[in-house]
Amino acid sequence: MLNRLRVLFLIVCTLTLFTAASNAVITLESTEVNGTNDLNNDEGPISIGPGNSRDFEILICTTFSDGDNFFDEPPAGFEPLDAGECGGPGDCILGILTGFAPSSSPSNILCAWVDITQVYGGGSFRYSGVDSVDPVIDSACESGTGGTATAPSIITEPNSAVIRVAAFGSVLAGVFVQPNQVLDGTFISAQISNSGQAIEIQGLSFSNEEGGPTGTLDIPFSFLPGSSGWRACTIAIRMSQNHIPTLSEWGLGIFAALFGIAAVWALRRRAVRA
Repeated sequence: MLNRLRVLFLIVCTLTLFTAASNAVITLESTEVNGTNDLNNDEGPISIGPGNSRDFEILICTTFSDGDNFFDEPPAGFEPLDAGECGGPGDCILGILTGFAPSSSPSNILCAWVDITQVYGGGSFRYSGVDSVDPVIDSACESGTGGTATAPSIITEPNSAVIRVAAFGSVLAGVFVQPNQVLDGTFISAQISNSGQAIEIQGLSFSNEEGGPTGTLDIPFSFLPGSSGWRACTIAIRMSQNHIPTLSEWGLGIFAALFGIAAVWALRRRAVRA
């Protein structure tokens, strides 16, 4: 009897280990950044890294604005999540697009606006494990002026991903910086043209296991000196929903039930022998 229990235990434990991965989680597959200070155009590229087919993508772009510029229609397959001006004199506009990847390959998407500008910054986050029906839990944006943007607080769910985005814009004649930096979960692009158009864009991605209010987040600009108009957003995306217990959960339940039955049977058999 003891040998049978050992075999049963090994089988169920093996099943549990091999099926534990069936629990859905959000995974950041790639982070990309683009930027230029010599654009002279009304569109700029957003690079999207590799991943899996039907990954969820968040595309972010910013450019200069004198208060009249605005974004054009989004590319096919993407929907605008937010499009708005930075605070103050309106020296930048920020656009956020969302959509699902048609393939696992990397690609380029064009962000388009109305007025021709010299500076541009863009970035993307690509996620797997996101709900394909209702991916965005909540989003909110605020605009203001100063050296630090404040991304607003929203309510999110457990095991979600939270994205913070900040764009800054100003006029800075005679100053030249154009860094593009990307790390896993973070990107920055700062661009200043010969004519003084200046923008900076930052994107940050976090895992959120607890859910509830995200709280606000202060995001200081890294490269633009002085005070700038800014726009900052917070976005939360939903984990793929699975309402049926996973095999690992069933395996644990079945193991507990069978082990209990076997234990009762063994005790009864011992009592009869006694």
